[in-house]
Amino acid sequence: MNYSRRLVLLIVFMLSFYSSSIAQIVVFPTTVIVSKSNRFGTFYVTNKSQDPQQITISYKFGYPTSDSLGNIYMQYSDSIASQKYSCAKWLKSYPSKFILPPGQKQTIRMLISPPSNIHDGVYWTRLVTNSKPQVNFPDTTKNGVVTHIVFAVDHVTSILFRNGKANPHVQILSLKTHRDQQGNMQFLAKLHRDGNAPFLGNTVLQIYDSNGKLVRTFNEPIAVYFDITKEFTLDTNKYSAGKYTARLTLNSQRDVLANHPMLKTSTITKKIAFKLK
Repeated sequence: MNYSRRLVLLIVFMLSFYSSSIAQIVVFPTTVIVSKSNRFGTFYVTNKSQDPQQITISYKFGYPTSDSLGNIYMQYSDSIASQKYSCAKWLKSYPSKFILPPGQKQTIRMLISPPSNIHDGVYWTRLVTNSKPQVNFPDTTKNGVVTHIVFAVDHVTSILFRNGKANPHVQILSLKTHRDQQGNMQFLAKLHRDGNAPFLGNTVLQIYDSNGKLVRTFNEPIAVYFDITKEFTLDTNKYSAGKYTARLTLNSQRDVLANHPMLKTSTITKKIAFKLK
């Protein structure tokens, strides 16, 4: 077998091997909330792969945002918001680097030490759990140059720090309809945070026909750190022509808030009428 073919086969093998291995690293819970009265947080890293994993814990400020069409992405380059809202520099993790054997779970303790002069509200950061397989490669130099590919994967979760009173208030600034290129009906909800804390909740969009019958329900989680547009797409081929009403509801019924009632807020709604032809 010539060199180029050996190299291609090895790369394909390594891609398959490491992708399968790293995909089995689990970080739980996905959101940890700490406060001034409870400055310790806990999360767990589980290695469900068959190989030891090198784990490194770090913090990076960011938040979800969107474009005008509701395409959501993570924003990590907002230095102004980072200076005002980031709690990354106040956090320490124990341990922050370790080797996790196959089938094992590691408990990570966090301690937050905020300054005493910060304002009431919620500060946040992203917890980045970097995993990389620890593998000893065989010596294959006798048959020529060999390329080894090792994947490092970042598992990103959320850390919130509540200081004093938190008001996660959010507004539905607008609810509009828009036809996409396939002719489906899109609902674009522009959401605005005007409290001193992010809104973590659910968006529930209900579609009613002209007789008031519920014909479709969308139920999706949402995190409103700053202004964001949430998009829902209705396949119009499944519904007859006529008049309809869409009702959007925002609520804070999230499991992550079960033990943090101060981060809950009142339910708000907005309606819009539309036609299908």
